[in-house]
Amino acid sequence: MGTKQFSQLSARTLPLIGTEVFAAQQGGNDVQLNLNDILGSSQFIRPSGDTTGVTDRTNIQAALTAALGVSTGVGRSIILQSGIYYIDQTIVGVYTLNGTNDFASRNYLTITGLGLVQINQVTTNQGHFEFRCPVNSQAEQLFVTGIWFHWNTQQTISNTAAVALGFRSVATTATNETIFQIYVDGCMFSFGYRVISNTTPAGQFPIWGLELSRFHTYSMSGSVISNQSPVSVGCPNISARMGLVAAPYLGGGEAIFNISACDNALFDNVECLQVVNVPLYQIDASNFTIIACKGEQCSYANKNAGALFVYGVIIATSSSGNILGFRLNGLHMTAGVGHPAAFLSAPVNTISGNRQIAISGLILNIQSGTGTLVISNNLASVEVNFLAAPDIQSLGTGPAVVSLTDSANTVAGGSVTLTQAPGGAITSIGDADHTWNGRTSPNVLVYNTPLTVNRAVTLTTGTGGLVDNFWDGLVVRVVRTANATGAFTLTVNGGIPASKTIAIGTWGDFTWDYTLGWVQTASGTL
Repeated sequence: MGTKQFSQLSARTLPLIGTEVFAAQQGGNDVQLNLNDILGSSQFIRPSGDTTGVTDRTNIQAALTAALGVSTGVGRSIILQSGIYYIDQTIVGVYTLNGTNDFASRNYLTITGLGLVQINQVTTNQGHFEFRCPVNSQAEQLFVTGIWFHWNTQQTISNTAAVALGFRSVATTATNETIFQIYVDGCMFSFGYRVISNTTPAGQFPIWGLELSRFHTYSMSGSVISNQSPVSVGCPNISARMGLVAAPYLGGGEAIFNISACDNALFDNVECLQVVNVPLYQIDASNFTIIACKGEQCSYANKNAGALFVYGVIIATSSSGNILGFRLNGLHMTAGVGHPAAFLSAPVNTISGNRQIAISGLILNIQSGTGTLVISNNLASVEVNFLAAPDIQSLGTGPAVVSLTDSANTVAGGSVTLTQAPGGAITSIGDADHTWNGRTSPNVLVYNTPLTVNRAVTLTTGTGGLVDNFWDGLVVRVVRTANATGAFTLTVNGGIPASKTIAIGTWGDFTWDYTLGWVQTASGTL
C-alpha cells in the first residue's frame, strides 16, 4: 500500500472502538498509538441520522456490550455526542461479573450526553436501556448524565416495557443478584411509561443506592421511580432531588414515586405538576424524609368504594418519616360519594414498634371545587405529630373543605397530635359566648372582663364538621380571672359533666377523646 495524503483517506463509517491506530512522536521517536491510549476507556458515538433506529441502536449496543464485557474493574465510559439518536429496540447491557464478593470484576460505567443529546425510541412498548446482572453477582457504580430519553409516540400504562432505565437479573427468577450505586443526573424523560424501574420478572432483585437528581419528566404514564422487587427485599438509600414531574399522561396511572422496602428514602425539592387522583409518594420505608417539595395544580376526588386511603397525596406504609415544608398549590377538590382524599394516609403497619411521622410547614392552597381534603386519615398504629398547624391559605372558589382528620375513622383521630391548636396558644374572649371549633380557636380561652349576661363555652361533640379538626389528647383550658366580675355564670357545655360552671378566679381543663368526647380532667383556683 502506497503512501496517501490526508485528503485521500476515506471518512469513518463505523463507531470508534478504541483499537484505531495513530502515528505519533514520543521522546523524538516515531511511535504507534491506538485510540484507547488517547481516550482511555471512553467510547465516542455520533448520531447516524437513521430514523429507523437500527444504526444508532446497533452502535450504542456495541459500545455497551464492549464496556460491560471487560471484567477488569477499570470502568468504561460511553460518550454520546450532541444530536438526536434513534433506536428501535431496548438496548440491553449484561454485566460480566465473577462473583458476589469479587471487587475487581465489577464494571464501573458512565453514559454521558455531550451537549444536547436525545435518544428517541421509535417502537411502541420498547425502552431505552435495561441493565442485567449475572446470577449470584453484584453490579455497582452506574452513572447516567445529560440525556433526554424520549418516545416517538405516547406510551400508556399498558406499555409496561417502555422504561427508560430498567434493572434486572439475567435469570427469569432472581435469587442472589443485585445492582446498586446508580446515579442519574441532569436527564429528561418524555412520553414513556416509567423512568427507573425494577424489571425483574420474578424473585428477589434489589436495586438500591439510587439517586435521581436535576431531572425533568413530561407526559410519563407511570412512576418516576418504581423499585419493587417481585419478592420483597430490602432496597435502602433511594433519593430524588431537584426535579420536576410535569403533566403525567392522563394525570398518571401509578404513584409518581413508588418506593418499596427501603431503609432510607429522601425527596428534596421535587415538584409534581397536574397529577390526577394518584399518590405523589407511595412509600414503604422504615424511614423517609420529604423536604421542600410541592404539588402544583393537582386534582383529587372522593372514592366511592374501597379503602379510605385510595387517593392519598402521600401514602406511607409501615413507615416513619418527616414531611417538612410541603406545599399543595392550586389544588382542585371534586366532591362526590365516598371517602374523601387525604394528604397523608398510613393504611397498614406490618412492622412492630412505634411508627411516627412528623409534619411541619404544610401549606394548602385550594383553587376550586367543593370536595374535602382530610389532612391525616386511616392511620394504622402510626403516630402523626404536627409540629405546627397547617397553613390553609385558601379554600378556593367552591369553597372546598379541609379537615385535620375524618372523625368517622376513630383510629385516625386517635393517632394525631398538634403541639398547638390552629388558633394559637391563648386568646381573650371578652364578654361573649364561644364555640370551640378546632380550626381558629386557641388552647386557652380567657375571660378577663366583667360579664353582663350569662356566658357559655360550647365544646362541639359528635362526628363530622368541626369535630374533624379534633385529636385525641387535645386540651382546652377555660379561665375566668378575678377581673371577670358580675353576677352572671360562665359555663362550659358539651363535655363530661354536661355542664361545668367556671367560677370567678378559677379554671378548668377539658380533654378530647374520640370514644368519650370532652372530659373535664383538671380544675383549680388562680
